[in-house]
Amino acid sequence: MVVFDEPTVSHKPPVQSSKRRQFPRHHTDLRIKVRNQQGNNLVGRCVVIAEGGLGAILPHPISKGSEVTVQVSIPTQASVLEAQAIVRNQKGLRHGFRFVSLADAERLAIRQFCNQLIVQSDDGRVDS
Repeated sequence: MVVFDEPTVSHKPPVQSSKRRQFPRHHTDLRIKVRNQQGNNLVGRCVVIAEGGLGAILPHPISKGSEVTVQVSIPTQASVLEAQAIVRNQKGLRHGFRFVSLADAERLAIRQFCNQLIVQSDDGRVDS
């Protein structure tokens, strides 16, 4: 029998769970479109977001190190966020993207949106 631990929810300020992360990651569920270097578009779900990048599930794998364009609608921003990113990790259909170009206004929109979300720790547990 498999037993799953319930996530611990706290009203303490988020704490960086890893010194290597510049920005805390936050759970989300947003539609994302990723365009690869060949011009192919993949539509998937953004499941984690941070000021420095995002995590997404896509219908087809994209190789680690690939440069892509990501488009995601951030609820706190009127227009669609479009940014250049690099695939930092890929396991199956899960991908981690690091932003390589964000305007200050786009970074602010992500920060405002993230401030409304639950923080995800490095081991996948929910911190709040």
